[in-house]
Amino acid sequence: MSRADGRFATRPLVAFIAAGVVAMLVGAGASMLLARTLRSAELRDAEDVAGAFARGPVQAGLSDGVVSGGPTAVAVLDGIVKHEVPGKVVVAVKLREPGGP
Repeated sequence: MSRADGRFATRPLVAFIAAGVVAMLVGAGASMLLARTLRSAELRDAEDVAGAFARGPVQAGLSDGVVSGGPTAVAVLDGIVKHEVPGKVVVAVKLREPGGP
């Protein structure tokens, strides 16, 4: 496209590029917000599942020997976790005292 004075008509091209950039930014922002929301939901679900297992079969295997690090008690708890917690859900087992971190 050219004008009568010989310059190219750049306004439509600039408007098209600007609209594309704005659409990309809006899409990126929406994707980030959706990812954050999904991540929060996944974390809540993971906490709920972990809590259910901790209050269920795992709690039954807890003893003073586990807290003190006794190898027999730790082995018993390990067996319970391996057999009672389905799949590859468990990455680690962390014990905490009621008032501690």
